[in-house]
Amino acid sequence: MAAISHSSLETDLRLAVTIDQEVRVLLTDMHEMRSVPGAVVYLGSVNGTGSDTKRVRFAGLDGYDAMSSAGESDVSNTSLTDASADVAVVRLALRYDETDLATFTGMGSPNDIDPERLAKSMAGAAEQGFNVLLANVVDDWTTDAVDVTTAMTADDAYDGTYQLELNSVTGPYFAALHPRQHTHLRSSIRSEVGPGQYTEATQEQLNTKGQGYQGRWLAVDWYNMSDITSASSKRHGGIWGSGALGYADGNPNITMGGTTILRQGANKSVFTEIERDASGGLHEVVGNFYCGVGIIEQARGYGLNTSSS
Repeated sequence: MAAISHSSLETDLRLAVTIDQEVRVLLTDMHEMRSVPGAVVYLGSVNGTGSDTKRVRFAGLDGYDAMSSAGESDVSNTSLTDASADVAVVRLALRYDETDLATFTGMGSPNDIDPERLAKSMAGAAEQGFNVLLANVVDDWTTDAVDVTTAMTADDAYDGTYQLELNSVTGPYFAALHPRQHTHLRSSIRSEVGPGQYTEATQEQLNTKGQGYQGRWLAVDWYNMSDITSASSKRHGGIWGSGALGYADGNPNITMGGTTILRQGANKSVFTEIERDASGGLHEVVGNFYCGVGIIEQARGYGLNTSSS
């Protein structure tokens, strides 16, 4: 007589697989660049302005034009230098539909997949959408400090800081690189000698500056962004000083009704709605984030374009 085995019981008395109660989150880049103090200047909301675009105005004052020796002669007029930059707000959105059957067959763990958990996830989704907008802007500098198809080196990092210093860009300085660029940089720094010391990110700094923060070197805070764009065998990272980049947002005026509304994220600007679809026997979970990112002063930043492999 055959022994009672697990395989013989699987059809009726045993399970082939048991599902863990806890639902864990898949690995992804969860860094929130919007939360880094000074990296991207908040320009305010477009609500009530009559436009979806914020225009930042600049005037050459407070030393932009220097006084010069005039003796006792009449001084000629100097034209005021001015400039402006526009940042347009766009809609970012994400939707999940979950059926009732999928919801009530959950295993009851705090992190299980239900409409509430999906709604909470929208805050992180919005920040990743912001990072994509930012990465698409970082590759738009008029001038690149580095533009090569070779691996990034310590010399490239020096070139970036030199350009900022030559332009009298005030700190703090920030740099965003694709992880591949940063591994190349770290490899190059290993052979560096001299006064420049790379300060690794401590756990306390990671807690305050986020997952993407890598460390400080050459008076620059270095960040990894997996959304950094690539083209022509190059990753388009960048280095900039505070005031180079800005973002604006907008907050919709949603009429309260049968929809559950959550306001999440920085400035409570992520709007998540849970709406019941009775005919489909499901809940629709929709996140909306109205935001725009742009370069507001080109002279404060430069591209760091190096090999993508």
